[in-house]
Amino acid sequence: MAREIIGEKKLDRKLAKLGDKVSGNVALAGTRKSVQVLAKAMKRAIPARFKEARKGVGWKATKGRAASSRNKEQAAVAKAGVKVGRKKAQIEALGKAQADSRKSAGLRGVGIGANNFQWWIKGTKSRSGPRGSMPAKMPGFAASVATANKGAMKAASVIAMKKKLQTEVAKLK
Repeated sequence: MAREIIGEKKLDRKLAKLGDKVSGNVALAGTRKSVQVLAKAMKRAIPARFKEARKGVGWKATKGRAASSRNKEQAAVAKAGVKVGRKKAQIEALGKAQADSRKSAGLRGVGIGANNFQWWIKGTKSRSGPRGSMPAKMPGFAASVATANKGAMKAASVIAMKKKLQTEVAKLK
């Protein structure tokens, strides 16, 4: 079999008997659910003082051509993080709203919000003019959240795959 679901031998054996399309659909369902759980965990892990930044966290999963161009045996590619799965216009609108509210309150700068929370996480290099640089405040944010929620992600993935497998098997009958 081209695809393997790690940790679930029973599911893996069942998928081996089904076709590649069905096994890809089942694997994608599990991948999507686990990345959704990760995105929610990332939102919860953002400090309360950056409440607006939570709106910038999202997730995205792709199947088919985008996934297969990288690896022929890969069923799905998924990621979660800041500015992931959000349209550019959405992020810019959130940033403009935050900048306008800071301006009306008499505060300088744009602050840390949905459109630039990655600065807080990764930091910035030295920039020209009065902006300077900013050190990373939360290095390894995504990796630490993923590690802390590994069990929840796996459990959600297994449940989603079992549910999808049942619907796929029902279609075959």
